[in-house]
Amino acid sequence: MRVLILDTALDACQAVVGDHAGLGAIERREPARGQAEAIVALADAVLRRAGWSYSDLDRIAVVAGPGSFTGLRVGVAAARGIALVAECELVGLSSLLGLAASVPDRGERGAPIVAAIDARHDAVYGQMFSADLEPLADARHVAIADLVGDIPAGARIVGSGAEPIAADLVAKGKPAGEILALPAAAPEALLALALNAEATATPPRPIYLKAPDARPSGPVLVKSA
Repeated sequence: MRVLILDTALDACQAVVGDHAGLGAIERREPARGQAEAIVALADAVLRRAGWSYSDLDRIAVVAGPGSFTGLRVGVAAARGIALVAECELVGLSSLLGLAASVPDRGERGAPIVAAIDARHDAVYGQMFSADLEPLADARHVAIADLVGDIPAGARIVGSGAEPIAADLVAKGKPAGEILALPAAAPEALLALALNAEATATPPRPIYLKAPDARPSGPVLVKSA
């Protein structure tokens, strides 16, 4: 199965292609600015590097969130468009599961993994997984102070929210496990998830977990003279 993966959810904008033999090519821009302009160009470039065309693809995968509101909208829209043109199936991937899958030596260490994305205002998008990547809790938008109380000793923490969580753990006198402040999921991890994802009847939608900070203003009433 030949797969194209689009990831505009976090602090890196990346396009990845590969199959069961391994990674074919990677195009990555970091930090992820101008995703709308970049992601389709990155997809074109990564296919050229792999020597593939869109017609060679069997599946498109997109990192559907949680993460940047703009990035998620752009990535999902681009993936839907490419899947329609390429006439192949489309699957969505969790950014939190992608981060957890990026932690090395999971099986050997056996420690639980907390994937955490900085959501600003002392909060994260977070989820805990077993070393085998089984969810131990639902993904949620949560205050760091509240999440810290649920983290067991020795847990490995990964993502842009890892360092703020570690600081809070230290402040509360709890031992912090290994900290991996990854800006985005590793391409190898995304490829493995994309190849093993189950196809669904409905296309993926952005996973936000919270309402946007910026909201449109209410209607303006204009009084007649």
